[in-house]
Amino acid sequence: MSTPQMWEHFTWRGHEVVVIQLWEDSYGRPMLRFADPTDEEMAAGMPVAQFLTEATPTGHISPPGPDDR
Repeated sequence: MSTPQMWEHFTWRGHEVVVIQLWEDSYGRPMLRFADPTDEEMAAGMPVAQFLTEATPTGHISPPGPDDR
């Protein structure tokens, strides 16, 4: 299983989403948060392993914005 990168784009359940946060939960499980940049209501978080079974990488990685560090 590969690890998603920050700002990497995926197709997930009919949306093109971008990874906006990566962390490990209190059990050490890799987690991520993603959002659809064209739909401010569409954002979710889940274990990386679950996300990767449902999502397809698009091959695109956005540069971070000026407020993203």
